[in-house]
Amino acid sequence: MAISEKGKKRYELIVKTALELFLKNGYEKTSLSDIVAISGGSLASIYTFFESKEGLF
Repeated sequence: MAISEKGKKRYELIVKTALELFLKNGYEKTSLSDIVAISGGSLASIYTFFESKEGLF
């Protein structure tokens, strides 16, 4: 299934936000909820692209 331009931007924002939080707080102290709080959207939007937090790492 092809990802829309909006989906690509969403994916990139999630990855960028996760990386920033992992570097700032560490992997263990960063939750998916933390990533959602900054990147916007919902947990469902993260699970659309990744199976778990490990998939972002």
